[in-house]
Amino acid sequence: MNQSIWQELKYRYQNGGMITRLIFINLIVFVAYYGGVSIIWLFDNAFSDMIAGKLMSFISLPEDPATLVTRPWTFFTYMFMHSGLWHILFNLLVLYWFGSILTNYLSDRKVLPIYIYGGLFSGLLFIAAYNFLPTFASVNGTLIGASGAVLAIVFAAATLVPDHSIHLLFVGAVRIKYIALIILLLQFINLKGGNAGGNFAHIGGALFGFLFIKQLQNGRDWSIGFNWAVDKLSNLLNFNRKAPRIKIVYSDKEKASRKWVRKSKNKAEQTSRQDQIDQILDKINQSGYESLSKEEKDFLFRASREVKDE
Repeated sequence: MNQSIWQELKYRYQNGGMITRLIFINLIVFVAYYGGVSIIWLFDNAFSDMIAGKLMSFISLPEDPATLVTRPWTFFTYMFMHSGLWHILFNLLVLYWFGSILTNYLSDRKVLPIYIYGGLFSGLLFIAAYNFLPTFASVNGTLIGASGAVLAIVFAAATLVPDHSIHLLFVGAVRIKYIALIILLLQFINLKGGNAGGNFAHIGGALFGFLFIKQLQNGRDWSIGFNWAVDKLSNLLNFNRKAPRIKIVYSDKEKASRKWVRKSKNKAEQTSRQDQIDQILDKINQSGYESLSKEEKDFLFRASREVKDE
């Protein structure tokens, strides 16, 4: 791979938000699986089919609890695997559109739990449907795809900012709450189709995204436990290890001078920032939110996110 392309991709992954990273991870898994199987196919068709089947069963979520006990990792791996090009293309486009909206209001430390928990909840509903509903009594199945996790993001965004509009080709501006409802309605309509188990999983993801935001609005943050576990694991694996710092010793006079300069600078920045926020809020009161420029909206979004993260 061209070095500049590799550096660009690396930069995008490291400096992009959580939605960008989730898209990268899904793409990497997709390319690694289908690219590897295609290379094997060039030399041995039968062997490539066998390898593809083995790998797919190793990654996909089984509906049988007895099988699941021997493959507990599939609760996580299934939500990063897809069955084909159109499957991953649709999921990642929807993830990008609605994830971009959601990250304007919530931090990455809430977006990732919505995706992961949404995928887990989808998997649980899929297994429950296959084991408790009579229509699945004589049917076996496995689950792959990020659809449940993606729909958790979709419904989290639609619940948090239901009147936010996006522009659709040939349609124009549409509020995202209507798009989310249409997607949910399609899942119910297609329950009788060939992907009934998958549709149950999609409904599970949508339900979780809705519940997560409702609980957050009521003061209960379901992301706390997830982030605590991630931080502990990160510290355990030394991902956050920092290089030793050089200690600089200042005299008492220098310390007092630096402290005064720092306090003055912080106070000036806070005053300027608050003045800008007040001006934007006055503009909203006088002319409405739509009268704001893109820069003013972006500034207000960033300010609201910083308040949420405190």
